[in-house]
Amino acid sequence: MDTDRPVLESHPCNLCGSRTSRRYAKKFGLQIVACRRCGLVRVEPRLAEADILKRYSADYLYRDYLPVFRADRNGVDLNLVTSHYIFYLKLAGRVFSPGGRLLDVGCGAGLFLKAAESLGWAVEGVEVSPAAAEYAASILKVPVRNEKLEQAGFPDASFDVVTLLDTLEHLGDPLGTLVEAHRVLKPGGRLILNTPDLGSASRAVLGKAWAVLTPAEHLTYFREGTLRRMLERAGFEVPVLVNLLRLSPDFTNAPSALRSRLWKRLLGRPRAKKILENAPILEYIELLTHGPGRPIEDPATATVFTDEERRSIRTAKRYVKGDILLAVAVKV
Repeated sequence: MDTDRPVLESHPCNLCGSRTSRRYAKKFGLQIVACRRCGLVRVEPRLAEADILKRYSADYLYRDYLPVFRADRNGVDLNLVTSHYIFYLKLAGRVFSPGGRLLDVGCGAGLFLKAAESLGWAVEGVEVSPAAAEYAASILKVPVRNEKLEQAGFPDASFDVVTLLDTLEHLGDPLGTLVEAHRVLKPGGRLILNTPDLGSASRAVLGKAWAVLTPAEHLTYFREGTLRRMLERAGFEVPVLVNLLRLSPDFTNAPSALRSRLWKRLLGRPRAKKILENAPILEYIELLTHGPGRPIEDPATATVFTDEERRSIRTAKRYVKGDILLAVAVKV
């Protein structure tokens, strides 16, 4: 018997409960399937939870995760971290002024929490990686529980805002976590989350080489429709669910492949590069000042972009989907 062979576990569709599926892709020896009933894409069967958690080790934390933020065992550059998360911080503050209670689910090393705390939020986090939770608590001094949200036992209606940033795709039971997030939110509270968009242009161009398809850690993959249905099934209203025009040509597991090289060349052209630089700014203005659906020629953007730049972004967003889905859901 091979004791080093990873254990695989079978689970029904997390959205509709069906066990009928069709093959979607196979990568790194793991199968990705699409539910025949509702279309949700997931890894099936997937690694056992104990094997998944091994991937979020102290070595990963200090070698791969923290250096992105120029952080180390001595702490972080708070200005850099705040700048990185400023859109989500402003989005949270659009409805609730800093000073409310904010819970970050899958908070990692607590960097977002530290930035939110510096702006006046009363923060808490949950994180399944012992190394990351310890860093948050001991180095950054933010309260983080080393457990799943469903295990934390927060009282009903405890928080004004719950965030899941780059987290939902990692969860074994995303619906269960969203149901619990709904319970711990106050009436009128907001859930803010982002997750990769399986309908993105990157996925279409790069195929299974798209680096988001990492079935050892990304267990569920969403399109706009499946994400909306899961949020609504958890009890939320979803006034904001948008695709953000973020495209990273280097996010591929096969950089030397022809598709990857052509994609990188296309996105590196001056016109495309300029659109990708400008799109986040316009999207931020739209979401933070007026909400989605505001005409792209809104006067609030007139001082930032020329007419030609606004037309270029409008055209790109009409025909090209970016890599990220953003949702703001409400507990009513």
